[in-house]
Amino acid sequence: MNNLNVVKPVMIATSFCLALVFSASSMADGDFRGGNDRHIASYESEFFKGKSVFKKMARHLQLTDTQKQEMKAIRLAAKEQNKALRDSLKQFRSEMKTLSQADVFDEHAYTALYNAYQPSLAQAALTKAKTRHAIYQVLTAEQKQQWQSFMEKRKQKRAKKSS
Repeated sequence: MNNLNVVKPVMIATSFCLALVFSASSMADGDFRGGNDRHIASYESEFFKGKSVFKKMARHLQLTDTQKQEMKAIRLAAKEQNKALRDSLKQFRSEMKTLSQADVFDEHAYTALYNAYQPSLAQAALTKAKTRHAIYQVLTAEQKQQWQSFMEKRKQKRAKKSS
């Protein structure tokens, strides 16, 4: 019982970190087709999932060409920053899959694996947060307000669907 109480929070925290990392990785990779990691990041707002959402944002907020170019440059910079992390995160996913498919869950192996990749996970999450912030700063005050209103309405729609 005690081990289960420790494992659940660790698994939840890891899942959250992985969702952040993989959604940032998909965005940075330029892989906007969805891929295998799409379900992992599905809880995230669509703001940072890919080009189609970027196009929706551009249309909804009526972004200027200058703003679009600035955001594109920001996304390309994030892609470059994540290049070094990409291989490390692929290896982490592979090792996590191996642990998940084992007949008996090895808590110590999981903890050791997570701790070994913690710097990479943290760096990818930091890159994603910086990218979000930089893109948001490109918006005018009116656009920021419009986007917040749009996201709030979207959040309410999702809450109704899940109820």
